[in-house]
Amino acid sequence: MKFIPELFRERVMRHPDKVAIKEESLEITYNELEQFSNRLVSLVKQEIDNPFTSMLVVMPSSIRCIAAMLAAFKAGTIYVPVSLSFTDSRMEAILSSNFDGLLITHEEDVKAVDQLLQKFGVSARMLITVTKENKLWVKRAGEQAATLAESVLPGHQGREVHIDGGEACYGFYTSGSTGAGNCVIGMHKSIAHFVEWEISHFDLGPESIIAQIAAITFDASLKDILVSLCAGALLCIPDPVTKTNAALLLEWIKSNRVNVIQCVPSIMRNLLNICRAYPAESYLSGVELVVLAGEMLYNIDVLNIKKEISAGAKIANMYGATESTVLKSCHLIDLSAETIDSTGIVHVGRPISDTFLAVISGSSLCKIGEIGEIYIKTPFLTKGYLNNPALMEERFVQNPLVSDERDIVYKTGDYGRYLAGRNLEVLGRLDSEVKLNGIRVDLSYIESEILKLEEVYECVVKLEGPELQPELVCYYSGVVVPGSVMVSKLQPVLAQEFVPRLFIHFREMPHNLNGKIDRKVLQQEYERHKAANDETEEALSETEVALAAIWKEILHISKVGRQQSFFEIGGSSISAIQLTARVYKQMNVLLQLNDIFLHSTIAGMADLVDKTTKTDYVKIPVSPRQQYHRLAPVQRNIWLMRQIEDEAISYNLHAAYAFEGEVRPDLLQEAMTLLVRRHEILHTAFSVVAGEPVQYVVPEDEPEMHVPVITTPDQASVEAILKSEAHYQFALDRLPLMRVVLIRKGAGEYILSLVASHLIADGWSMGIVMHDFITIYESLVLKCAVSLPPVELQYIDYSEWLNDFITTEAYEQKMAYWKKQLSGSNPFVTLREEFVRPAVKTYNGGEVLMVLPGELHAMLQQMSGKSNVSMYMLLLTCFFVLVHLESGEDDMVVGIPNAGRGRKELEPMVGFFLNTVPVRIRDIRRQSFRSLLLQVKNALLEADKHQQVPFDNIVTELNLKRDPAFNAAFQLLFVMLNMPQVNNLAVTSVKNIRKLETETVIARYDITVFVEEMAGGSLQFKFEYNTDLYSRDNVNLKMQKYLLLLRMLTEDEQMPIGQIAIERYLGLSSRKGEMTATEKF
Repeated sequence: MKFIPELFRERVMRHPDKVAIKEESLEITYNELEQFSNRLVSLVKQEIDNPFTSMLVVMPSSIRCIAAMLAAFKAGTIYVPVSLSFTDSRMEAILSSNFDGLLITHEEDVKAVDQLLQKFGVSARMLITVTKENKLWVKRAGEQAATLAESVLPGHQGREVHIDGGEACYGFYTSGSTGAGNCVIGMHKSIAHFVEWEISHFDLGPESIIAQIAAITFDASLKDILVSLCAGALLCIPDPVTKTNAALLLEWIKSNRVNVIQCVPSIMRNLLNICRAYPAESYLSGVELVVLAGEMLYNIDVLNIKKEISAGAKIANMYGATESTVLKSCHLIDLSAETIDSTGIVHVGRPISDTFLAVISGSSLCKIGEIGEIYIKTPFLTKGYLNNPALMEERFVQNPLVSDERDIVYKTGDYGRYLAGRNLEVLGRLDSEVKLNGIRVDLSYIESEILKLEEVYECVVKLEGPELQPELVCYYSGVVVPGSVMVSKLQPVLAQEFVPRLFIHFREMPHNLNGKIDRKVLQQEYERHKAANDETEEALSETEVALAAIWKEILHISKVGRQQSFFEIGGSSISAIQLTARVYKQMNVLLQLNDIFLHSTIAGMADLVDKTTKTDYVKIPVSPRQQYHRLAPVQRNIWLMRQIEDEAISYNLHAAYAFEGEVRPDLLQEAMTLLVRRHEILHTAFSVVAGEPVQYVVPEDEPEMHVPVITTPDQASVEAILKSEAHYQFALDRLPLMRVVLIRKGAGEYILSLVASHLIADGWSMGIVMHDFITIYESLVLKCAVSLPPVELQYIDYSEWLNDFITTEAYEQKMAYWKKQLSGSNPFVTLREEFVRPAVKTYNGGEVLMVLPGELHAMLQQMSGKSNVSMYMLLLTCFFVLVHLESGEDDMVVGIPNAGRGRKELEPMVGFFLNTVPVRIRDIRRQSFRSLLLQVKNALLEADKHQQVPFDNIVTELNLKRDPAFNAAFQLLFVMLNMPQVNNLAVTSVKNIRKLETETVIARYDITVFVEEMAGGSLQFKFEYNTDLYSRDNVNLKMQKYLLLLRMLTEDEQMPIGQIAIERYLGLSSRKGEMTATEKF
């Protein structure tokens, strides 16, 4: 019998110059690999003669790793692949029981290996380090430094040893309940038997291109590597990032023309998910053979694979165990000949050569259809477990069918049955049958039924919970489906007691190093889910009760638990600001925004409130009325810009609302008049006195709002009217500075257009105006008192208070922060322009809309809660990364609007409170997503502490050089909208009130990103851009880059930003249309 070294050498002799292995930009021929591995053999045999010595190989899958594997087989040592990601318990077990002093690693990990040996107090007799140039450095016990092993015998003189087929050749660790795992020792004859069988059975040869997908520490990697090398095929190895990203892996499979894929079904399902989303790509059209093993395969999987692979391709479903030497049965499905039902489990066929698969019940072989336990009988088992006699006795047992002689078989722990033709159907683990309330429940059967649902891509059903109150839990990936809907879909096909009552969704099911579903992660997610439910215990102390009431009001929820995180149940940066204001006013405790993040539960916050010194709430005073009043700093800036710029429209604010019902124009007019009298700023005008702009209040009895009514059923006319209204030119020295027009489209169908000067309102104010107007109108229709609370303050009170604050020492301290923070900043960083920037800034705008995919939104929400950051912080972090990637700049400033309503009494007021805060981030390239997120979080919290300084005062104080083509300080704005909504206002006189997207887009910055939570909880992004700098397609591409960055953040928050090469994704993303984009001009 030929063993692996000889089988490989035969291929070297036949195809010496053929490429054997290809990885990223490297490749090696069969002859070069032979020479390289022989050099290692020579080096190892100079030092170690014991044929049972284990060789620990600490390297990822690579040419160097495979050369070390071949060297171990040739030298008669035991190849043991080790990953630095192993748990401490497993690593300790390896080093204490399976380490004979011989270790091979590559130069990238040599320091980590040294630290590992020191950590566990062991030393290496020989530590071999392989460089990127395949040079060998050796460090022996007692030596201080490694030496270059160039004195090694030439490769062709490598000293192989005589191999006995029964000797050990490899060791792989399987999972174990202790975390250390169990080392299974393979034999030369057994692995050679399997390799020769697979090559022959699947007719593999030099034309085969085989993907190395399995983890190098999983015995399935032997199936990829040794089969390929002994067949004379090309083995292709993806880089680690590609291997774990389904989209990248498919691109890699296609570009490398891979025609043989061997993996577990769950990995194939992940690939199929991408294929289904992008059918035009035909990623797997060149694949001729798919070998699946390690998990249950379902007929629906086969049908899905059949749609993607080439017409004459084949799928093999195989079965075995590490202990039985890789795989021991095969069902080869000829897709061109067989018809496949969409339901049920795919059987695993018949045993491979020299193997018998016995289904036994008691001491008898089962008949066809009878269920029993599966045993494997073959002379090509492994040697069993290293240093675990108890487990050996439990699994390697006397054949239950034989009593008169010693006949050791492997007891799999699986149960199954024979089908017609003695094909074997594996039904699952013996422990997949559980008892629930005294009823025997088959978990694998439940899983098979759930997988028939088109929304479910992959699932695991487990019995979870305490022994006295267990429950069936379904973990699944695919489309997010409410649990109640899942139950209703399953009730017709499953008995009541078999229907899970808890469904936990994963964007992708978690997998361990072996590629199988990681059930420990499932358990952790269940515990997290239950802990979150347990956290809903009600508030205890008086302080907790008061805080809970405030939380409910702000978050619009009816129940909150004392251990729930503010951010996990809907809190945002803006609502956190509102929270600090309410706590200050109602409890006389002044909390900083950072306190909300550090003490994000009711219990933690209550403890902080109780320990914090009470501070009397200092209200903004009512200012004595005079003929003229000072402008607030932001008003002053708008007024000055209006004098300089021709584009008055850029300082208008326009909103339009559609609604249904019958409108009485006389009451509409009266409602608007009452509204104007309610908010003083709505009957305020502007003038110049002694060279200074001032504001003055027109007496309440003077202003009467004239509301024209225009009737037109034509949509084009409606759009023209709205565009004209948005461009309305206000005279600032007289009323009105807000204009209202009612458009009657048809019977009971109206649109209300409101346009106001930014001098008297911001976006938040427009929501208040519409809310108050509808409420007043409703009261007039119903002939009842207006149900609006009195307005405590008017805008002039705020502007006078703010002007006084600017003269204080506290203001100077806050200004000092901004001077230091922005010193030396570059105000011109922006997203890469497509067109030449005009010499003078323009405001021509367009916009592209995107709704964030629901599953990605859910992942971001989960990440936000776990990381104790707001959703805004996550989204802004990715935006900074996008700007860095597009501009190449490592130090940048982005504008962040602050609502300016950190006091409760300011929330119902109309006026311009918005203050834009410049947030500066540096050293982006050298950080990971995670560290940048923390920097952004800290920058936002610090900015909030100093947000009372008006932005225009900062610009003036810094004496920033003005360029007419640019804005001052920054060119990009990132906005999370969280404003009063009127869509769900409970009124009877009109109905279906909804805000319209108006057609006129005014681009005040190069690009402004608006993020808004829509009705139903979805997250909408709007990229508003200057059309003189960017085209729609260009902005759409930027949006897609941003979406990819969000996905990358959820997949790997430790990813170094300097290593992100997002352009490699663009061929995939820009073709896929991950969002539907629309443009408005």
